[in-house]
Amino acid sequence: MKKIMVIFDVPDMTLKQYEKSVEDLKLTGGLSSSGQLYHVAGQDPNTGNLVVTDVFESEEAFNRFSDKLMPVLKKLGVTHVKPQIIPVHNIILNGSYFLYEKSYAYNIK
Repeated sequence: MKKIMVIFDVPDMTLKQYEKSVEDLKLTGGLSSSGQLYHVAGQDPNTGNLVVTDVFESEEAFNRFSDKLMPVLKKLGVTHVKPQIIPVHNIILNGSYFLYEKSYAYNIK
């Protein structure tokens, strides 16, 4: 399975709506067993947009997660935006480097 990076750039989502969406996903079990490896969110200081970047085990895992996410966002009144989906080339986490194209990992500390 090819890991993917999914980037949402949402122009009308507030931090309050974001936090509520996370709470709702927790309550419905949408965050467990989703195949989501990493999640980072922040508000762009230039545009005010909420930017979310996730890494998933595969595009199939993202699609399963999306089936749970979209009803939550709709309920909160968040406009649907098409995410950018990019194959993961590598991940550096706490000084460990994982090159997925070559299927090996090593410590760069």
